[in-house]
Amino acid sequence: MTKPIDPGALSVRLVLERPVEIPDGQGGVETGFAALATLWARIEPVSAGLSEAAGALQRRVTHRIWLRIRGDLNGGMRLRK
Repeated sequence: MTKPIDPGALSVRLVLERPVEIPDGQGGVETGFAALATLWARIEPVSAGLSEAAGALQRRVTHRIWLRIRGDLNGGMRLRK
């Protein structure tokens, strides 16, 4: 059995966006994003690290994002803060 999340922990407001194809005026399309919903979430850092590539430092930070259950989440969608 999974442990329920305290609703008060969902303290970050995010916009869920879905990909849309926008005509580019030359017969092709460009992929953009359209807002689908505004929702509350919890963001927690999971790990962070530094690496060097081409003489420059690169940072990598991963997060876990908790949302209420939704039936309309698909690959390719994004969350915007």
